[in-house]
Amino acid sequence: MDKPQICYVAMIDIMGFENFVDSNDSTAILTYLRNFITVNSVFNSITPNMNVSVVSDTIAIAVPASDDPKTNTTRYLHLLRYVSAMQYQIFTAPNLGLPLRGAITKGEFYSNQKDILFGKAWNRAVWLEKNKVNFPRVVVDKDANDCNCMLIMPPPSRKNYREAPLRQDSDGELYCNYLSSILDHEEKPPKDPSFILSHKHSITKNLCATKDDNRLYEKYKWMRDYHNWFCSGYDELKDYLIAEEVSLF
Repeated sequence: MDKPQICYVAMIDIMGFENFVDSNDSTAILTYLRNFITVNSVFNSITPNMNVSVVSDTIAIAVPASDDPKTNTTRYLHLLRYVSAMQYQIFTAPNLGLPLRGAITKGEFYSNQKDILFGKAWNRAVWLEKNKVNFPRVVVDKDANDCNCMLIMPPPSRKNYREAPLRQDSDGELYCNYLSSILDHEEKPPKDPSFILSHKHSITKNLCATKDDNRLYEKYKWMRDYHNWFCSGYDELKDYLIAEEVSLF
């Protein structure tokens, strides 16, 4: 960016990254961070205007808004899909998965993709992440969802709310329905069960690991409930629900 622009902005935080760095060598950390490169390479050709910066445990993603409503909607949807794919990819990375949380806003923003980023949209995203993001979710500011406020609803051609890119949580907040990113081009569950099994395993592992830490355990309980909500919408996925009492064995 040559100057500040009105952008759709995502501020993403890697949960538990500090402990992850303290507990692993540099090779493992680099392997983990390369997952961002994998996701970015896929979406860069689709949304060439996307700006991505990674600073320690914080990821900044921005897409310039347009004066054309159709272009705006396209760019906004690409950002939602990018964030959702990143959430899934990073959390299910073998032996390295960590959940992501954050916020998506719209407003003035600047980034040189190196060492400078600022703007009212960034300030708003940071505030939302600190005050509204209690669970491993990426909330979407209602102002950012201006181009199509009905994205949380299935279009007439759809019968399943789980296909929509956003979901409304019990507290009224919109958040990225990131498991929708595993659906195929016909918006059906993938035939390969590993996509949902890896998500189930990551949640189960973390539920077992945090059972003595109520604060963290509640976060993974939220993920379990989200996982079960998504799977319950497809006959093919109902065998992958997570029981309330979980065990790795």
